[in-house]
Amino acid sequence: MMESLPSEGESMLPVYTPSFMEVFLDDFAVFGETSDHLLYLQKCREARLSLNPAKCAFAVTSGMLLGHIVSKEGIAMEPDKVKAILEAPAPKNAKGLSRFLG
Repeated sequence: MMESLPSEGESMLPVYTPSFMEVFLDDFAVFGETSDHLLYLQKCREARLSLNPAKCAFAVTSGMLLGHIVSKEGIAMEPDKVKAILEAPAPKNAKGLSRFLG
């Protein structure tokens, strides 16, 4: 039998969201000391979370998350994307503005 979808205000994510983890739809980031990484991996396994090795990075001081650079200093935009926006020609009409905004 199919379970019903969660009602408004309820999460579709598992209840398991420990303090060392931030969940963003289908991505998540795990923060902590390098010595704790094996413990965190075990906890992810116990919670039946699937990890894509190609998208995993361990013992790093910064990384990409949802198109942003995340580090202990905070969140920053990708410099190449900022440069592209700054160097883009200014739209000259509504159609050009619409194209620029996507």
